[in-house]
Amino acid sequence: MKNNLIAFLISAILTSISYFLGLLFHWVETPPFLELFSVFTSYWCTYLCVFQSRLNYPIGAVSVASLGLLFYQQSLYASMALQLWLFPAMLYGWLRWGPDKSTRKVTRLRLDWWLAAYAGFTFGIYLICYWLNFSLSGEMPALDSSILILSILAQFLMDNKKIENWGVWLIVDIISTYEYAGQGLPVLSIQMALFGLNALWGWYEWRKTNA
Repeated sequence: MKNNLIAFLISAILTSISYFLGLLFHWVETPPFLELFSVFTSYWCTYLCVFQSRLNYPIGAVSVASLGLLFYQQSLYASMALQLWLFPAMLYGWLRWGPDKSTRKVTRLRLDWWLAAYAGFTFGIYLICYWLNFSLSGEMPALDSSILILSILAQFLMDNKKIENWGVWLIVDIISTYEYAGQGLPVLSIQMALFGLNALWGWYEWRKTNA
């Protein structure tokens, strides 16, 4: 309960900071309510992940639903498709982690045939999404598709409590910061930059519990 409250307060504070930075630098003129709600719930579920709280999954489901609508409005079709994939993936992660009192242990990634197969599968999805994004005249198709493919990989690693997920998320955060800034989503862009720091914190916290 304590960690859940801390994550909620951190999310509220960082969402406010992100918004007021947008106002300060004249990136935001009117309150972008959908973007702010998406940012808040995304902060909340991500910091719950750091604390290894299973509550991150229902909060995450709300977040990806709102992000999907936001990306659709911005013609970021690969990012929208990512949210459609992540929504049912939340159920997989919820079941995979198990209850907090007997949660799955943090482990390190070991190369195996299933990992190679999954990497090949996700790369195939990248090529399809890039082609669809380009065909639909989506914005930044290469970067947007890269965010999709790397996020799928990072979420899969997180759902299986692999500590390397934080390294993949760091790459996603760097690409997303650049893309969303260029697409007129300043609050979301600031969030992605802060998520880069969160990825380092998450790696540090999970490393302490690594078997």
